[in-house]
Amino acid sequence: MLISPFIFVSSIPTLVPSIIFGILFLFASSLHLYRITQNRRRVYILLFLFSFLRTVLFVVRIAWSQDQSSVNLAITSGTFTSGAFFIIILAIYNLLEDWILTLTNTLQIAENNSNTPRRLAKLTNYEQYILYTIECLLPVFSTLFVIGIIKEFDHDDVISDDSDSSITEGETIIKFSVISFLVSVTVYMILVTYFALKYSNKPIHTQLKVLVLYIVGALLLIELVYTTFMIFAPSTDKINKYSWIFYVFEPLPEVLVVVILGGVILGEWFFEEEDTELVDSIKTGSIGSIGNGNASV
Repeated sequence: MLISPFIFVSSIPTLVPSIIFGILFLFASSLHLYRITQNRRRVYILLFLFSFLRTVLFVVRIAWSQDQSSVNLAITSGTFTSGAFFIIILAIYNLLEDWILTLTNTLQIAENNSNTPRRLAKLTNYEQYILYTIECLLPVFSTLFVIGIIKEFDHDDVISDDSDSSITEGETIIKFSVISFLVSVTVYMILVTYFALKYSNKPIHTQLKVLVLYIVGALLLIELVYTTFMIFAPSTDKINKYSWIFYVFEPLPEVLVVVILGGVILGEWFFEEEDTELVDSIKTGSIGSIGNGNASV
């Protein structure tokens, strides 16, 4: 069966690394579950879902390593690899929105039905539209990735024009999806810089919260740059020989992101206003509350 270099490298069923990363993501999911019990912030819920799905992915890869000819396990592995990826990008966008609600210059005080003051972000319509659009498109990118993987794997081993066409279509869809994810993370980095310069009262290099946002964005950007390179790289014996190196490298940025956001760096201090007053209104809400005061998850 012909498969693209990216699918071969990113999904190759290697037993020992699969066990190690399965344990790491299980630990990360437990960490975020503990965070959820403390404070039901949307970012923790998203990261718990992502870590749990990554744990399931490596369980599938462990099984696949014992039956490398299984097409069903190959498709399942690819589906979990790509289908859950949008969740971690959605999580960092949610973190960006939570950070916006801690910037004094973006806040306005509104009265809800119980006459309790509530903080809302007063962004421009253009700024809101960009955030909404990207968050809506992220699941679409993952869906396209899954479709591409199914097209690459789900055909007969007999070489034919139909199978070649299916592989080509699958590769094209995967390439488009990966580039779209790369663009979305690049836009995220630009938005962090934009909001920090426009709405914060402090120089950008002195803002610790911005540094956290940059770190998690840069880690995902590194992974996606690597992924983009692999998906366009020709399949050669040299790449196949050292595929285990790429396999080990691929999940590392994700592990670092979920651990960092699980509390090693990120903590409740991140959700405090610059004047150290706690922003209680962003427990599970998002920027979707702008304009109508209704929180959305």
